[in-house]
Amino acid sequence: MTLQELLVCIDHHTADTRQVNSVLCDSRSINPGDVFVCLPGDNVDGHDYAKRAVERGAIAVIAQKDTGLPEQYLVEDTRWAYVKLCNQLNGHPVEKLKLFGVTGTNGKTTVSDLVKQMLQYLGKPTGLIGTVEYQLGDTVLPSKHTTPEPDELYALFKSMVACGLEYVSMETSSQALVQGRLLSITFEVGAFTNLTLDHLDYHKTMENYYQAKRLLFDQCRHGVINIDDEYGRRLIDEIKNKVDTLSYSIQDKSADLFADNIQYRVSGVKFDLRYQGKTYPVNFKMPGPFSALNGLAAIGSCIKMGFSPMDCCRALENTHGPSGRVEVLYEGDFTVICDYAHSPDSMRNVLSTLRPFVDGRLICMFGCAGRRDHSKRPLMAQVAAEICDYYVITSDNPRDEDPYEVCQMSVDGVAEYDTPFYVEPDRYFAVNWLMENAQPGDVIVLCSKGHEDYQTFYGFTTYLDEHEIVKNAVKRLHLK
Repeated sequence: MTLQELLVCIDHHTADTRQVNSVLCDSRSINPGDVFVCLPGDNVDGHDYAKRAVERGAIAVIAQKDTGLPEQYLVEDTRWAYVKLCNQLNGHPVEKLKLFGVTGTNGKTTVSDLVKQMLQYLGKPTGLIGTVEYQLGDTVLPSKHTTPEPDELYALFKSMVACGLEYVSMETSSQALVQGRLLSITFEVGAFTNLTLDHLDYHKTMENYYQAKRLLFDQCRHGVINIDDEYGRRLIDEIKNKVDTLSYSIQDKSADLFADNIQYRVSGVKFDLRYQGKTYPVNFKMPGPFSALNGLAAIGSCIKMGFSPMDCCRALENTHGPSGRVEVLYEGDFTVICDYAHSPDSMRNVLSTLRPFVDGRLICMFGCAGRRDHSKRPLMAQVAAEICDYYVITSDNPRDEDPYEVCQMSVDGVAEYDTPFYVEPDRYFAVNWLMENAQPGDVIVLCSKGHEDYQTFYGFTTYLDEHEIVKNAVKRLHLK
């Protein structure tokens, strides 16, 4: 596409017929033939790097304030322009796709993955964009961001169209919504799972965090909302006159979708789905009350995409959980489970769910990320102390913080508890210590990492996959 053809979408006209390779917002990635978009930020302003982008070969600079460069094209809002330019360059792929988006503190990865699997089961070729990976038909790509920047996002959409996909199921992070990465996209259905303490290092207050999540529903035709969550109840009240909504609950029988007669088992959950005066039996192969809620979110979302309730229930029964979400890594004399739970609420959900099924000790290991919300650290330790028989405090991407100091902030939160614990800042050794000291009937829950296979500290990223650590420990200890 020529620069002349590209800039039409932002109401700029030029006779420049040079070919455009990419539209980017990072001056370090600019190559000859690229267009650079100056994005303002809290700490860095892209306008300060416009000259560097031109020196690297940018043929145009999109700015919302004067950079003094002859290559610049001024617009009112560069974030909006960024999205429109990426859409234009990639041939308007979102117009050829039906999009499902899910937001919330916990459950986004699970619900987006379930909806993707269900749509596939229902005969609709579907792509996935989320925390764990990007799926384009038979092609699986590692995920860089939960919700990519527009240049990568629209390239993914274009590739999905080329692969013959019709639907896309995606996670929409609060940061992405605030930063305008999803501007101009219309979602067929948006789902809200819950809102709990997390990401306050970025949003500062829970009100800001809520308002960020709420932005998704300004771009949705249908909203599927968890009314067991206080923010969900607030949300549905605020959007019901603008968006077609469907509420779901495991507590409130007045909800549009209600899970009744719930039976929790270690292998999953059974319930009767009540919808529009009819009952549909559901057997979902993921355990716990949060799984019942996630299942309801997925069923409700597929119903709002036009599928029958019965077909949606059968589709859910044919799904499996995503990697790192209540995933069994070893089952023998004792059991090892890994889960991405990295907030007090998500830890409480997982541990409370597993507690009734433990014959021996319930043991958890968790770490708190460096340079992230400090308030979570003592709270996560308190959850472990309240629910578990034993727990291990370790690291989770300490970055440039001292791992011992991060662990100590968790220790400080449990001074009044008697539950025994062990501190091992090196996560690799912590997992192996647990494997070596497990007793028959124990259930060990490795929290915080889930699907992640790396550890980041002091500017370096090293390979660390708990799946592999457990597998190797099983061989070394001759476990069956």
